[in-house]
This record gives sequence, structure tokens and C-alpha cells, in this order.
Amino acid sequence: MQRIVLAACLACLGACERTSSAARPTLVRIDTLAGGVLSIRSHGPEWRDSTEGWTLVEEVRYGGAEGTPGELLNPQSFTADAAGRLYVVDSKPSIIKVFNPNGSFQRTMGREGSGPGEFRVGFIATRGDRIALHDPGEGRTSVFDTSGTFVKSSVTFCCYWGDIAIDTARRIVIPAFITGRAGEPPKGVPYARYGLDLAPIDTIWVPDTVEERVWMFRSAGPDGKQNVQMTMLVPWTPRVHHGLHPWGGVVRGVSDAFRVVRAPTGRDSTWVASTAWKGEPIPEAQRVARRDQAVKSASQSVGEGQAKFAAKLEDLPTTAPAFTRLEVDEDGNTWARQLLGSDSNRTTFVVLDPRGAWSGSVRVPYGIEEYGGAYFGKGKVYLKTEDDEGRPLVVRLRVVAR
Repeated sequence: MQRIVLAACLACLGACERTSSAARPTLVRIDTLAGGVLSIRSHGPEWRDSTEGWTLVEEVRYGGAEGTPGELLNPQSFTADAAGRLYVVDSKPSIIKVFNPNGSFQRTMGREGSGPGEFRVGFIATRGDRIALHDPGEGRTSVFDTSGTFVKSSVTFCCYWGDIAIDTARRIVIPAFITGRAGEPPKGVPYARYGLDLAPIDTIWVPDTVEERVWMFRSAGPDGKQNVQMTMLVPWTPRVHHGLHPWGGVVRGVSDAFRVVRAPTGRDSTWVASTAWKGEPIPEAQRVARRDQAVKSASQSVGEGQAKFAAKLEDLPTTAPAFTRLEVDEDGNTWARQLLGSDSNRTTFVVLDPRGAWSGSVRVPYGIEEYGGAYFGKGKVYLKTEDDEGRPLVVRLRVVAR
């Protein structure tokens, strides 16, 4: 094993010039493992305190006044191109609304329907002069150019609602619905990759290495037997989280430890990053509130009594997971959402730099849920929220290095 020990200031040569090695201890150890895989072990964050690191500054709000063409009714997915234009998939009716970098409404693209260039549900991504929109309900993917001209559509995969991407190799990456052969163990979560001409390229798999715990909510059928009406993942229990990487493939990790793998083809590894993480206790009030939320949701299907019987407080962990969401921005930084320090008004992330070293923590001054509702661009974060009157809008935040 070849061992390379790097100081944390290697990520910023200017900081090395200003800070002596005595004042700045070694924080990152990089080992080269068999097969050339890098093991990055961070013993502390590069950002030492509030005078360093990143802060997020709100720049623009997107969404016109009520009754105007730029009004957002129910934004489903959004992305931004290199010129700073924002593309929002809205519904009621389904359409793509395009906004200028200053937030003003520009035009629309596509329309609701089942024909060429039409959609009913949309997940969107952009790269260069191309935009891809995947409709899992119709099982079709469409390509437009950034002027709004429809280029092509093709039947792809249905049913799985989730983010898509166009990576720097100009491959469209969409969630796939692939069932394995009877008796074979599941391979994991599949993503199909296509060229911008929608020609199939390959399928990558994100390994599902954890048997997830679920609550099963039952109700009595006509024969008197208790049948499962719905299932729900037990909150905060160990599971595999992953995020699509703009340079291809994914980052992934199991939430019971702060260990993140960079996997260009899903199953492989180019680096494995870990930090000196220690789980913190979850406040009891937060555990009770999350259990009550699950009961309220399930009661609509099975009734309150059965919902309370299935969703037991003792099933919820008492220690917070390492992360509840993984995202990768256009600069290659990995954002790991934290349970503690996140609520409806703020979200805390731990950030790993593109090589996997622990940069530090960032607080977003808005609530970002565990799934959807955000796009991590190049030095920007876009997220869905509401104005003071409860109307949906998208805000753009700029990452500022202090």
C-alpha cells in the first residue's frame, strides 16, 4: 500500500501560504488501495470556524405574479443552463417555464399531452445546448434545444419518479424500471443511459447493500383477513443514499456511517471517503413528531388504530444517521444532508470536496426535504419554497467562500 499524507491546506494553496503547518494540523490521509482506489480519511473539517467556509446568499426569486405567464403553480423539477437560464417544469397544466438569469419570465416550452414534445409529468436536466425531459408516467423521454425547439422523443422507462441528469459525456441518465429474474437477488437501483439522440448506451446499477426496515400498514379485507395496504420506510434507519454525479455515475453511501463512494459506473469505486463522524442523539420530541407524522399519513388508508399499531416509536433510531440525502453539484462537491440542524426553515449539509475530503458544514437558510425540491448547480443552489402568501416559487442562492 502506497501511503500519501496530505495536509488539509493542499486544497487551497493560498491558505498554505498564510498558515504554517504547526498552526494547521494534518487533517486528510489518502491511501492508495489495491486497484488504484483512493481511500480518503478526514480527521476534521478543512474549514475551522465561522470565519472560513461557505455561506449562501440569496440572489434571485423566480415566479411571476398571480395570473401572469410566469406564475408557478406546482413546480415539479428544475435545472439551470450555463447561461444562467432556469427551466422549471410546472403543472396545471404541464409545461416548461423558462426564466432569464435576472428572474424575469422569458417563454414556455413543450405542453401537456401524450404526443411528440408533450408530457404530463416531467423531470428535467440540461447540458450545453440540449434539454432532456423524462416523463415516467408516459414512459417517454424528450429532447429539446435551449431555444425551445423540440428535437426528438422516444419510449424509455416508466414508473420511477426521480431526478435525471445529463453528464459531461453528454449521456442522459434516467431512473429505469427493470425487474430481475425470479429467484435472483436484486442488483440494486438501475439507471439507463442514452445519447442525446436517445440511442441506448448502457445501464448502471447502484448496489442496494442494506435490507431496509419498513412499517407495514394493514386493514381488513372482505374476507376478514388483514391485508397490507401500504408500506413505509422506517425513518432514519440505515439505507443506501446516492446522488447522480455530473462527471458520470454516482456517489453513494449507507447512512449508518459517514462513508461515501465515488462510483462512475455505479458498482465500481474510484475513491472512498470517510470522516471522523459520531452520531448525535435525536431529541425525543423530534422522534415523537416523526412517528405522529407517519401515523397521520397512514391513517388515511388504514385508519388511525391500525396506523398506530404499525408505526411504533421504539422502531425509530435514537441516534441520527450520518446523512439523509446525497447530492453532487456541478463543481463535483458532494452535499450530505444532516438530520440534526435541519427543519422547515433551514437545512444543514456536510460538504466533501471533489476529491472526497471533508470541507465543512454549510447551512442553507431554507428547508430542503430528503427528496427533490432542489438543484445544485455551479456555485449556485436552486430550491423550491413558498412566498409569504404560500405561493410556490424557486429561489437561487449563490455560494460565497469566506
